[in-house]
Amino acid sequence: MANQILIGMILGALLGFAVGPRVSVIAPIGTVFLRLLKMTILPLIFFSIVAGIASVADLKRLRKVGAIFLGYWQLHHF
Repeated sequence: MANQILIGMILGALLGFAVGPRVSVIAPIGTVFLRLLKMTILPLIFFSIVAGIASVADLKRLRKVGAIFLGYWQLHHF
């Protein structure tokens, strides 16, 4: 697996070097890839939070975790 990643990185670097300034031709592929990643990550975050809330039995602890989460969200989201 690590060899495949290394080979992919080397091939990507060689392709980028060969294509040079014409890289804008393949830019839509990168844009689609990043959008697919975002589409996958958001549900993972949501369901991780829901699973974490569902696993907390103590309401006091749930309030504490919720307050920390909201504080973190306010600091990093805006």
